Amino acid sequence: MALVDIAIETYWSRSPIRWWVAPPAIIYAAASIWLWRPGAWAAKRWGWEGAAAWSGGGLLLLLAVTAWLPDGRSNGVRLLLQPTASVLTAVAAAAVILATFMLVRALGVLSGTARLVARAVVVALAVYALASLGLAMYERVPFATLFQGGAAWQRLPRWLQGAFVGAFALLPLALLGQVIRIVDHLRRKQPVRVLLHQATALGMALVIATSGVVPTTGGRGGVDGARYPSAPAPYTAARGAAPASFEVASSRLSKALTLAQGLADAVDPALVDVSARAKSFDGSIDVAFIWVRDHVRFEPYAGLLRGARGALIARAANSLDRSLLLAE
Repeated sequence: MALVDIAIETYWSRSPIRWWVAPPAIIYAAASIWLWRPGAWAAKRWGWEGAAAWSGGGLLLLLAVTAWLPDGRSNGVRLLLQPTASVLTAVAAAAVILATFMLVRALGVLSGTARLVARAVVVALAVYALASLGLAMYERVPFATLFQGGAAWQRLPRWLQGAFVGAFALLPLALLGQVIRIVDHLRRKQPVRVLLHQATALGMALVIATSGVVPTTGGRGGVDGARYPSAPAPYTAARGAAPASFEVASSRLSKALTLAQGLADAVDPALVDVSARAKSFDGSIDVAFIWVRDHVRFEPYAGLLRGARGALIARAANSLDRSLLLAE
């Protein structure tokens, strides 16, 4: 049902990647129903546990692939009426919970005080990470900035913020511990199917989180997507030569003006001009609302400060300035 909901909501949201999401989700959901219908071969062999692993794995695979597509982190998969950023953040939070459970179990090989202290540290880090991810969901923080210093407690370096700690400390440690447990189970000739499912889920969650570390590229209006012409080689006079003549100064000025014009032409007007940004929505109020919600991060401060254009350029504003930007 979640895959069907994803297909419908993503398609109706007019997401740029809706054709990458809706058809595969419908096909995968249909295959799941066929394979795990009562009396089917897959249902008899693996039961409801296999069905859950198959469905959950398909969902995570879809999110892991689409998160790396252009606009896949800001205007991609929708689920339960939630924007893409909230869906991906919720997956990251669920992965942190799973990683904590796995680490607590893996630390059982320790004894006495060491085991107690190690588990307490893991649980404390998990609570810290979940608090950060929960605040990010509440404030609708864009997923592309969540692991680049845009999570809660922004005065800390990004690698000390809760979201980063959860995704790139707890998840890799849990994945490493799970690999060790799988090898140990294989050596003892014990079943490893559940362990493999858990490790696969953690791996795909780590892939999703890693997409938030890479700067955005290629999206409409993406800052990192703008291409700037390279600067011309600086003018260097021969050592001991006379002061530059009027012609040399004029040449320098001409090169500087050419470079400035090239930069101006290369920058997308929609990055700094509200009217140009509005034209990219083709008159759709819903698309404009979704864009402001997902691309202009909420930033608490008092009163009217940045206005519509300032909120567009900063990609962050309080409720009043965001409302002014949406209205204009």
